[in-house]
Amino acid sequence: MDEIHCAPGDGTIPGGRFLEGPSVDENLRNVFFLVEHELRTPVAVALMQLNIVEHAVRGTVPMERAPALLAGAKRQLGGMLQVLRRMIELQRRGRVELNRQTVDLGNLAGDLTARLCATNQPLWSRVELRADEGVIGSWDPVAMEQIIENLLSNALKFGKDLPVHLTVSGRRGGACISVRDHGDGVTREDRARIFELYGRADSAHNTAGSGIGLWVVRHLVDAHEGRIRLISRQGVGTLFHVWLPGLVGPSAPPP
Repeated sequence: MDEIHCAPGDGTIPGGRFLEGPSVDENLRNVFFLVEHELRTPVAVALMQLNIVEHAVRGTVPMERAPALLAGAKRQLGGMLQVLRRMIELQRRGRVELNRQTVDLGNLAGDLTARLCATNQPLWSRVELRADEGVIGSWDPVAMEQIIENLLSNALKFGKDLPVHLTVSGRRGGACISVRDHGDGVTREDRARIFELYGRADSAHNTAGSGIGLWVVRHLVDAHEGRIRLISRQGVGTLFHVWLPGLVGPSAPPP
């Protein structure tokens, strides 16, 4: 199959609000599913960190680890609060407000994958990270983690238990986040559907999933005025490529 390219705003991925004219019950249901989807892994990470702190208090692990773990759990809880507010905002307004900060995207990706592996869920150990130095820019760090985690989660589900490759690099004045799997690929008919809310590929019905993650990614990339591209060959695998403007670090081009 030929490569498939798509980007928000070019007509291939539907835009628009969360739901047009939903009932109150539908709104509540969708907010619940969104929040549950986006907080599931951060909650697991925070619980893991607090569990180790508990063991430190009991004397079964070195107490020296406790301060860093408590700081990590605090950071996770703060991030969860931002995610909660953001998902409600996305439902109400169809867009999100960003909390831009100076972010080293390679370090962020490394920290995130380390925390995910520490949850003791074996699938995260299949992630292989390659990150360039100096990919520093003005982005929302919580949104960056949501984008990367959702892309990885999607690739791990459909990657046939093979390694998933995460690459962070600087290019054309922006940051590039690429996630590649070795699964069955995405058909041309499914290329737009998978970016819709609850949208899933026809071939994915035997795989657990909610059809929320890529929809969240699309909105967060849009909020950063970025682009997302899907390149897929059936029987070979799929590459999701996100480009985000705002690079200010050493990888940025000279003025």
